[in-house]
Amino acid sequence: MTPAADGLLDEQHEVPPRTVKKTIKTDLIAGFATESAKDGESVRVAHQFQVTADSPYFYMFVNQISDDFLQLAGLSGDSVTKFFIVQRPDGEADVYTDYPVIAQARVSRAVTKGDPLYVHDIGDIVSYRPEGITLEPTDTVICVMKVGWKYGLFFDASRKISQDGVWAQLGALYQDLHVDRVLANIRDRIRLSQRPHIITEGRTDWRHIEAARRALGVDMSLGYPTTSDSLGDSALFQVCERLSKFGPPNTNKVIAIFDRDNPQVLAKLKARGDLDAFQAWGNNVYSIVLPMPAHRVDYKNISVEMLYTDTDIATRTSDGKRLYFNNELRKEIVADAVLRYAPIPPAESAELTKKPYDDEAELIVDDNGCHVGLSKGRFADLVHARTDAFGHLDMSAFAPIFQIIRDILAHDGNADTSTS
Repeated sequence: MTPAADGLLDEQHEVPPRTVKKTIKTDLIAGFATESAKDGESVRVAHQFQVTADSPYFYMFVNQISDDFLQLAGLSGDSVTKFFIVQRPDGEADVYTDYPVIAQARVSRAVTKGDPLYVHDIGDIVSYRPEGITLEPTDTVICVMKVGWKYGLFFDASRKISQDGVWAQLGALYQDLHVDRVLANIRDRIRLSQRPHIITEGRTDWRHIEAARRALGVDMSLGYPTTSDSLGDSALFQVCERLSKFGPPNTNKVIAIFDRDNPQVLAKLKARGDLDAFQAWGNNVYSIVLPMPAHRVDYKNISVEMLYTDTDIATRTSDGKRLYFNNELRKEIVADAVLRYAPIPPAESAELTKKPYDDEAELIVDDNGCHVGLSKGRFADLVHARTDAFGHLDMSAFAPIFQIIRDILAHDGNADTSTS
C-alpha cells in the first residue's frame, strides 16, 4: 500500500501472473433497450448505467453481453466471475478476464509510507482501476465485478467518457457491493432475533461490549449481528442510512457504535444528534459514539480498546504476549530483508494520537527473538472468554454506553433527529 495525494490510498489487490486479454470484432453496441417496441416504434435506450445483481436488469444485460462478447472470445459466462471489456468505435473489442486491480481509498488520518493501515483507517473506495488498461473518450466500457458473493455491472456506451470518471464510478460500485453484502448478513440476523442489536466498526468490537455488559451486571439482552468483515466508519454510516431508509421495518432497535476517531464522520453524526448521547435515524435505527473516558481526555483516537487503561491493555497471556500501541514499536529490517517490529518504550510525542497496533502481530519480536505480539482480535477473544487475567480488567469506562442504550430503548423508534 502506498499513500497518494489528498488523503487517498492506492492498494493493489490479488495481482495475477499475467493479464488475460482476447481481442474480437463485434457489432458496435449503442446500449440496451429498456422496454419492448415493434418495428418502427420509438424505444428508450440505456447507454450508461450501473446495477447490482439485486436488479432484474443485471441478468438481462449480462446474458446479452455474454452472447455478444464473451462467447465470441471463446469464454463461458459460467466460469468467469469478473471481466472488463473495451470496445472501440470500429467495433474491435478487448475482453479482459484476469487483471490486477488498483483500488484507491480515502483514508481517515494522515499516513506516511510504511505506516500500518487498518480497515477503520479506510473510508470510501473512490477509484477501481484495472491495471494496464487505458481508455479513450470514444470507447465503450463494460465491467462486471464481484465483491464477496455480490455482483455488479457497469456499462457506458455514451462515447463521451472520462477515464478518471470511469474509475471513480467503478469505485463507487465496488463500495456499494461491499456495503450491500455486509448489510444482507446484518438484516438476516436482525430479522431472526427478538433483541436490540448492536453493530460495531470492527468485527470483534462487540465482544468487548458483551464482556462489559456481563462484568457490570447490566440487565439487558443484546444481539450482535456478527460478520467476518470489519466495516470501518464509512461503511457503518452507509449501513445506518440504508437500514433506516430502505426497509423492511425494523421491529427491534438497531444500534451502531462508532469509534471517536474520524472528524469527518463525527461531523456527519453530530448533524443527526448529540455526540455524547445518541443519534436517531428513523425505522428504529440509532447510533452511538464511544464515550470519552476520563483517562483519555485530549486523546484523538478513541476505539473500543481505548476504554481500558494502558495497564489493562498491556495484560499478558500465559506465554508472554500482549497488545501493543503503535508508539511502542519500532520497525526493523533484519537479515534477508525480513520485516519485524521491536518493542520500545512508549514514544511520548505520539501519546495523544496512539492506536492499538493491529497489523501482523506475529511480526512483533523482542530482543530474545520471542514473538510477543497480540492482535486486537485475539485480545477481544480473551476478554470475552474471561481468560486468566483478562477476566479481571476494569470495565467502568463502558458503563456510559449502557446508559445511552437504555435511553435509546425508551425512545420513539420511528423518530429521526437529523438536522441535515
